[in-house]
Amino acid sequence: MLHHGDVARLARVSRITVYRRLATKEVLVEQVVRREFRRHFEQFTVEIQDAATVAHRVVVGCGPRRR
Repeated sequence: MLHHGDVARLARVSRITVYRRLATKEVLVEQVVRREFRRHFEQFTVEIQDAATVAHRVVVGCGPRRR
């Protein structure tokens, strides 16, 4: 389970700083999900750039994720 204290420790800031920016656990989880989706989509757009057709983009985009 994700907690404000965990985020603060990983970000090397105080819990108060995290609470000021992310007042509730729901907001915290929402922001993490949004960030991860953005990162995934940015990587997806890079990976499909060289695909010649829509079908090839689907194959490349649905393949295993590299980090």
